[in-house]
Amino acid sequence: MSSTLNLNSANEIIRIRTALHGGRVGAPQLTQDGEREGAALNRAGVVLLTSSLQVFVEDVFLAASAKAFGEFKDNTVKSKYEKTYSRWGNPSAENIISLFRRLAINDVFDGLSWGGQSSDRLKNNLNYLNWIRNGIAHGGEIRIRGEVYNLTTSKLSRFVRVSTTFGQRFEGHVLGKFN
Repeated sequence: MSSTLNLNSANEIIRIRTALHGGRVGAPQLTQDGEREGAALNRAGVVLLTSSLQVFVEDVFLAASAKAFGEFKDNTVKSKYEKTYSRWGNPSAENIISLFRRLAINDVFDGLSWGGQSSDRLKNNLNYLNWIRNGIAHGGEIRIRGEVYNLTTSKLSRFVRVSTTFGQRFEGHVLGKFN
């Protein structure tokens, strides 16, 4: 099984958001409600990104489960197995670690790194993304560790870049733990 992280929707949001503001330096104009023009698109991009990550991590978990236990020969058994982890939560580092502990992998991120992105930094990025997502989902200002967080298109783009590389490396990293 080869899992693919589909970031088409998040990338489309970034393209639309950039076209709206023209990629110019400086803050977008304020709208009548006091929000910056395009802020809703940035928030939508985070929600789409985190939902894509959640589906991807579930796909990798299922592939890892097949590696650990063998392929599911019966779709009924597979469906029942999927229900045992279907509500594992948003893709924060802690939730992903907890999910893969079901397969006796203590820290699924251990050893996963690439050019300037250590496993600790990756976990931090996933946690920030999850905190931002939770702030969006629960309304009001986005706050990280008590501080107001200004979600910009460049920050969303950075999260998409990190997620892209994560999507390219995570499944191979996880499946390699069973060799």
